[in-house]
Amino acid sequence: MTQLASSTYSPLTPCASRRGCSSDETWTPSALLAFDDSMQGFGLTPENVEGPVQVFNSCMDSLADAVRKPRIDPLQSQVACWGNCSNADRSAVIHKAEEACQLMCDVIAPNDGKQLFQTIVEQQQNKAETRGAGIQALVTAYQKTPSKSLKTQILSIYANQFTTKELKDIHKPFENLSDRRIKKARAQTKTGGPGVPVEKVPQHRIRLNQHQLDHFLESTMRPYYYQDVAYGTRTRKLESGEELTMPNVVRTVARCTIINQYLDHCQQTGFQPISRSTMWRVLEVQEASQRKSLRGLDNTAADGADGFKDLLRIVDELERAGALKDWCEQARKRLHEGKLYLKTTYRDHCREDGSCCPDHCRAFTLSDVSDTDYKGTCGHSHDMACGNCESLKSVVGEVKDAIPEYTTQLGKDQANDLQYEATGAASKIFEWKAHVLRAQNQDQVKRQILNSLEEDEAFIVVDWAMKFTAMKVREKQAEWFAKRGINWHVSSVITRRDESLEATCYVHLVNSCRQDWFAVLSILENLLSTIKQGNPEVKKVYLRSDEAGCYHNSKLVSSFQALGYRLGIEIVRYDHSEPQSGKDMCDRILCPMKAAIRWYRNEGHDVVSAQDMYTALKERPVKGTTATVCAIQEQCATLEISKIPNYSNLHNFKFTHEGLRVWKAFNVGPGKFIPWNDIVICPQTKTNLLDEIPFFPTTARRFALKEQSKADVNEDKL
Repeated sequence: MTQLASSTYSPLTPCASRRGCSSDETWTPSALLAFDDSMQGFGLTPENVEGPVQVFNSCMDSLADAVRKPRIDPLQSQVACWGNCSNADRSAVIHKAEEACQLMCDVIAPNDGKQLFQTIVEQQQNKAETRGAGIQALVTAYQKTPSKSLKTQILSIYANQFTTKELKDIHKPFENLSDRRIKKARAQTKTGGPGVPVEKVPQHRIRLNQHQLDHFLESTMRPYYYQDVAYGTRTRKLESGEELTMPNVVRTVARCTIINQYLDHCQQTGFQPISRSTMWRVLEVQEASQRKSLRGLDNTAADGADGFKDLLRIVDELERAGALKDWCEQARKRLHEGKLYLKTTYRDHCREDGSCCPDHCRAFTLSDVSDTDYKGTCGHSHDMACGNCESLKSVVGEVKDAIPEYTTQLGKDQANDLQYEATGAASKIFEWKAHVLRAQNQDQVKRQILNSLEEDEAFIVVDWAMKFTAMKVREKQAEWFAKRGINWHVSSVITRRDESLEATCYVHLVNSCRQDWFAVLSILENLLSTIKQGNPEVKKVYLRSDEAGCYHNSKLVSSFQALGYRLGIEIVRYDHSEPQSGKDMCDRILCPMKAAIRWYRNEGHDVVSAQDMYTALKERPVKGTTATVCAIQEQCATLEISKIPNYSNLHNFKFTHEGLRVWKAFNVGPGKFIPWNDIVICPQTKTNLLDEIPFFPTTARRFALKEQSKADVNEDKL
């Protein structure tokens, strides 16, 4: 028996050849995997499989001969998957296993093999019944235990005997067992043993050491950590009920910097500080405004804010020259209120239609009285005055008029300087006010288009993003200087489907090009062609952009008629937003795209070309965004036009088959009509944009639009 087993299994062990045992070349580990694919679907292996089946049959024959028992029928195949076996196959396999087990019992007990086999079967049944009864008792105890810690202790006894699904099924009749509870019970079994209670470590609250706290507060009150400001106060209520008023302060450094510097100081002096977490909690209570660096501000708005600052400084100079203190305080207050009014309330007033206040009525304020084509009609009288607008005008006039009264005290030169500064400040403030009015008027076209957008129309906002600076994972200093930016053009496309708006962003990546009118036209031709292929229902398009030179260009506007004919899409309107206003749809999507590219760079990839940016946006996709790599064929520019009179003052364009209708301000006046024959001399042919890498698939972002009145809300989201 031992000799047979050794000779049979020797090929499986690496040491067999070293012991001088013979090996069967047909029995190799790869023989276990040499199953016929056509037989695996039935759960059985082919009959001619060499290896384990032959070893099993040989062993069974040898055992039967050794105990002088009849040989059992040879095993023909192995079971590949029990779940895929039919009932007939399962019965045959079970019968074969019983015969093998019976033969093994006959070898162990030659005279009582059947009794031994029956005893084994009965013991297994008893164990299963005993185990089921024990688990049921534990589950009952678990159910009646009120404490969570004791529940975990009981669950740890049998948590490792079942799978997570089986445990959940056992407890399902009376509760839903969570994965966290199961993991906690198994962790307790692993660390302390099944059923062993976990020792609860007592935690004591300790009052702060007053000396350590005073030391930290004294360090954080140093003057170079904070800066007083000239506006606003803070009120703190003490435990006694007393209210303490203090001037508003700005924290000039971050909290982590304060803590790190304090810890370095304690290390140098050998002082034992309070814990770092306590320091964070103290600084959170010790509230202060955080100074922030603001970049990319609206030029007109920033100049208007500087105008208010100049007037406040002039009021301070007049007070030192002898002006009444009450008048100065009142002037400062009115200037602060006027600045806040322009930043907030005035925008809402300008959105109102049919206002009787001349400062709020867009049609009245933006009309050109010298040209009837650009002069609007209100249909109402302007017999109302806005208190905020009048207060702003009066306080600016009062400050300017008060300067000559103190020429003696100030001196003639200083008085002239202050008068010049006050005039410039007033001009900046009222230019800011006019800028707000024009921006709100130009935004009206966007709201009207979104309100009336149909399923066969698309609204497109385009913008050149700031050139992307190449980034490397490891960048030498020599490579850090004199980088060439990568051009990328962003187009936000809004369409309507059922009762919702869909927004998709198309990004055109160009390694090198001139950002002129022909580049914009090439990109728009490729964009409209892509939209037409993806959504053939689109037949009309509305365009919107800022007033950059490549957009606010007479050649670009003159080329749209031929572009629409070539693509089968009618370009209805092209509207410009107020400078530095109205590009929010494009600017908002740029932030997550830049973050996705930086994320891709941080994973170990260089981003030094348009192809790298494309890969980054594809590997780390932003919802509703797709990109392409293209090249501009500048030699294909063929357009020749006549000069459009006074084009720099035109901001809204409507295209018809006969010609072009233009406005200085949206919906102000009937507009001036210019026939195409007076504009186009030689039309623009196909731009032949080279599409190096096409757009990758994306899913549009959807915004619910159940009522027309919700368009403004969706506009803010977009």
